[in-house]
Amino acid sequence: MSNIVVKHNDLINASYRLSLIEQRIIIHCIGKIRSDLPAGHQAFFVSIEEFATMHDITTKQSYFELSSAVNRLYDRYLSIDSVNMPKEFQQQEDINGKIDIRWLSAKATYDSDQQKVYLWFSPQIMPYLSQLKQNFTKYDISNIAKMTSAHAIRIYELLAERQFQKHKRFSMPLSDFRERLQLENTHTSFGHLNSRVLAPAIRQINEYSNFIVTIKNIKDGKKVIGLTFEFSIKSGKEPKRDKNRNPNKVVTEQEIKQAARPGESREQVRDRIKKMKQATGKIAVN
Repeated sequence: MSNIVVKHNDLINASYRLSLIEQRIIIHCIGKIRSDLPAGHQAFFVSIEEFATMHDITTKQSYFELSSAVNRLYDRYLSIDSVNMPKEFQQQEDINGKIDIRWLSAKATYDSDQQKVYLWFSPQIMPYLSQLKQNFTKYDISNIAKMTSAHAIRIYELLAERQFQKHKRFSMPLSDFRERLQLENTHTSFGHLNSRVLAPAIRQINEYSNFIVTIKNIKDGKKVIGLTFEFSIKSGKEPKRDKNRNPNKVVTEQEIKQAARPGESREQVRDRIKKMKQATGKIAVN
C-alpha cells in the first residue's frame, strides 16, 4: 500500500463533509491511485488489517468501522464550482454555480472473505485524483492517521496545499471556511465553532502531523469574520518535492480574489494569474 495521498487542489478546496471513518476509507483508497497515470474505472480497496495498523486500532474495531461505513459512502457528495469541472463533464460553456457530484459511482462493498472494502470512484472525481501534473497537493497518510477529528484532516489538507510556499500564512473569510467544511448550519456561534471544531482540530494537527499551526481571528468590531492560519513544518519532517512534478504550481484562493476583475469567472482569473507567473518564471503551465 502506498502511504502517499495526492489530490487536485480544487478537490482540497471543494465543499464536502465526511465522517472520520468515511474520510479514512476515501484517503486510503486514494493512496492506491497512481496520480501520474490514467486510473480508468477500477476498484480500490482497503483491508481490515492495513486499516487497523495505520490507525493503531484493533482488527475488531477496524472491522466494525469499515463494515458500518460502506453503506453510507454512496450517498456522500461534494460541491465544486462548475468552472473547475473537467470540460468533458460541462454540459455547456455558460454553466455557473456549484455542482454536486458523488464520490462513488457504485455502492462500496465489504468482502467478508477477503476482509476488504472495495469502492469505485465516480468518473467526475477521477480527474482530480489521476494524471495530475500541477495544482495538486501531496502528503503522507501517517500525518493524519492518528487524528480523530474529521475537521482536523480537512484543515490539515488546506495547510498541506501551501506547504511549499515561502510564507506559510493565509487568510480565509469565516463564511468560506464554513462552506468548505459544510458547517453553514451547525456551530452557528463562533464560540461554539471554536470550542467544538477549531481548537480540537488545531491540537490534533500540532500533536500528530508534521505541522505546527496557529489561528488568529479577523474581526469587524467584536464579530469574527475571518481566520488567519500560520504554520511551520516540524524539523526533520519536511515534505519532499517531486522531481518530475511540482505540487506547488498553484494559484491560491486569496490570489484569485485579489486579482479578480468584474465579469471574470474563477477559471479565467486563475488562467490569467498562471500566465503572469509563467512570464516571471514562478510557475509552469501545460
